[in-house]
Amino acid sequence: MDNSPAGRGRKRAGAGLPVALATALLLSACSALGPDFERPAVPSWLASWSGGSLASLASESPAAGQDDGGGPAGVDSWWRNFNDPLLAALIAEAQRVNPDVRTAGMRILEARAQLAIATSGLYPQQQQVSGEVLRQGARQAGGPDTAYTAYGAGFGIGWEIDFWGKFRRGIESAEAGYFASIARYDDVQVLIAAQVASAYSSIG
Repeated sequence: MDNSPAGRGRKRAGAGLPVALATALLLSACSALGPDFERPAVPSWLASWSGGSLASLASESPAAGQDDGGGPAGVDSWWRNFNDPLLAALIAEAQRVNPDVRTAGMRILEARAQLAIATSGLYPQQQQVSGEVLRQGARQAGGPDTAYTAYGAGFGIGWEIDFWGKFRRGIESAEAGYFASIARYDDVQVLIAAQVASAYSSIG
């Protein structure tokens, strides 16, 4: 056995190698899985679009679907430029009762719930369990009563630290799904408005 100072130094260096490797792994784990999202290029004709339900999520003026006090209506309410109250009323009613619009609206609620579930993964999780067992045995003549009731309860808590970015990527995905559901809702409303306006103009 080499007990010289040089030998002891080599042993200490070898013992510190696993610690250094573990530290490097932990530091590399701080970065999220997969590449960061890069917004795709937007066509020039769509770059200025800010109407629809998505506009209500940002502080814009005037608000989506409202006029600015005398100017032309926004892109999302183009039919108001015709100044036809009947057409506006028909489109509003169609958008209110159409089942496709309602389905798209429910999809927004579903996507919002999925986003909340994904976000909850960042926080500690707890579980409570309780139960009751009743055992009724056959009692023989003169024998003891073997019936009994057992109660049980349990509590557990766990927290999975998001080292590898799994939860963060899940939140990004759920958030994208949420905004996509809002965009689909707007698409359905635009389609309904176009169909009503087309039918109205054909009989007008």
